[in-house]
Amino acid sequence: MNILESYLLELSNLKIITFPKEEHDNYLKRLNNNQGIFTTRISKDFNKYKVNDILISDLNNMKLIVTKVETYHNIEDHPYLSYLTKEQVNQISKYKEYDCIWLKEDKEDIKIYHYLFIQETLNDILKSKKLLSVDETMTPDQIKMYSQRAIDKKIPGASKNNSNIENATLYWKYVYYKYHYPALRKPYKNYGIYTTPIDFFKFKNRLNIRISIDYKDLPKESIIQLGLHNVKKINSKDDILDVMKKFTDTNKVEKLFYSSKLIFEKLPQIISYDSINVSRDMIEKR
Repeated sequence: MNILESYLLELSNLKIITFPKEEHDNYLKRLNNNQGIFTTRISKDFNKYKVNDILISDLNNMKLIVTKVETYHNIEDHPYLSYLTKEQVNQISKYKEYDCIWLKEDKEDIKIYHYLFIQETLNDILKSKKLLSVDETMTPDQIKMYSQRAIDKKIPGASKNNSNIENATLYWKYVYYKYHYPALRKPYKNYGIYTTPIDFFKFKNRLNIRISIDYKDLPKESIIQLGLHNVKKINSKDDILDVMKKFTDTNKVEKLFYSSKLIFEKLPQIISYDSINVSRDMIEKR
């Protein structure tokens, strides 16, 4: 972590914690195995960290959460005294009190939502037990609409002599290869499953049914887009969190929701190209 990064983190009100470089490998090994870590803090770091503090560390910039803090006055009371080196014992003994701190990786629980307009759609999803791509769930009228779009845009191959599904598929491929392929670099599979990290239940609107999906269940081949020209492959939850920083104001989200011809036009969408399993406990209503 360089000086500029540290300064920007301080401005964002997130606390910073650093560890001796010679201990980084051991700490990272434990954290990557979903194990907690422990540290002793003295001098300026004494009484600095509290339970539930979210900290940015110099362990690959990993975000940590404080799970426990205990203050001691005598080195003999140190819970891991037998693991300390002589140098560490001497250093800690110079101070009248010190903190022992337990931490673990802060894995933010990101929820992604698939909103439904009618109960019938939910019934179909429960029967199949999974979310399917848009093109697999469209009605004949919806397919006809996309077919007409292909003709109106004069997409190569589109013709009134084609069937509606042939023209619609040409349109879906056109959108994918023009806007989504540069981020994903994968051949066209389908038109995708559309979800969003936006919680529309926070204000009044006509969306009253949704399927709540954990980030860990999001297919690997997924992208996040904010308008057609701002598209990025999702490599980690940070790609979603970075976009969501612009949409923390519920009033702003509500205005964008109602100012668009298409409700998601100005708001972030996540598009996945493999099916997502669905169970009844993922269904949320209001």
